[in-house]
Amino acid sequence: MSPSQRMIGSPPMRFMAAEPPKRGSAFAHEHNLEKQPLKALIVEDEVLVAWHLEALLADMGHEVCAVSTHVDAALSDFADFEPDLVFMDVNLGPGPNGIEVARRLRGVREVPIVFVTAYTDPKTKQEMAKAAVGSVVLAKPVSLGYLAQAIEAVTGVQH
Repeated sequence: MSPSQRMIGSPPMRFMAAEPPKRGSAFAHEHNLEKQPLKALIVEDEVLVAWHLEALLADMGHEVCAVSTHVDAALSDFADFEPDLVFMDVNLGPGPNGIEVARRLRGVREVPIVFVTAYTDPKTKQEMAKAAVGSVVLAKPVSLGYLAQAIEAVTGVQH
């Protein structure tokens, strides 16, 4: 792991050389993310994991606009709801994985991405870093504290 990468849930792993954005950062200001709640899209094929993440986000005051279980739903929900933030599982079952979905979303619009996964081997980390520069990895199982760190790392919004 390079010095610029962090793991959340182990501690945060960030895929960029710069420091995480601070409250009031240019990115947060430009995308109007300084005010809460954030509108989040969850891309996760395991219902219990998605429900848990949705409940944690609601406890933090954020809105989950959709939970998508596969690539087509994710692309459609992304276009329909224009989320401020995407939580992306890596393993989405048959078809394209979450890394490919993140790449496609970023091809449409720059959006902060938090990969929520148990896959932290070097090859997968490298693929995530290439697909979504500036993203972070949040290790499963997700806790409220690490979730807050991940959101702050990609958006600059503090809790």
